[in-house]
Amino acid sequence: MKTIVSLLCIALLSTVALQAQVQKDVQKKTTVKKVRVTDDKEVTTKTVEDVDAEVDVIQVENNNMEDQAKKVTTLDADKTKVIGENTDENSANKMIVAQKKRAQLTELERSKQMQMEKAEKERMALEQKKREMMAELEKRRMELQSRPKGMAKLKKDPDGDGIN
Repeated sequence: MKTIVSLLCIALLSTVALQAQVQKDVQKKTTVKKVRVTDDKEVTTKTVEDVDAEVDVIQVENNNMEDQAKKVTTLDADKTKVIGENTDENSANKMIVAQKKRAQLTELERSKQMQMEKAEKERMALEQKKREMMAELEKRRMELQSRPKGMAKLKKDPDGDGIN
């Protein structure tokens, strides 16, 4: 029993002694950013934490020599994590958009009114011109239909061919 326990202790100690020694050198750089995204309706603010980490692992074999060869392994352990997110209503932009819409509507109404007045003036001018033309036409018709004394009155052409 003593021999079995002593053999187990020796085996355990020898395996621990044969394992390599590892030393880690960690270099971390943490950056916290606030990202603000503005839309028409809302403002989203995110707090993002970026961790740039380089881990240098120095491994040395445990073989009881004084000048041992070392192996340096560099590992990247970069992480990006969203810490907080906040969404608010973009009330300032909503007010500006509402003002612009009101201004556009008033401009549109004013433009419609001006177009209506212009169309009314043109219609009145056309009616006046039509009345003048009709009066001129009636005057010429009366001149053409008036005959001196003793001349026969004009008769309408029954078939419309210009020959009575």
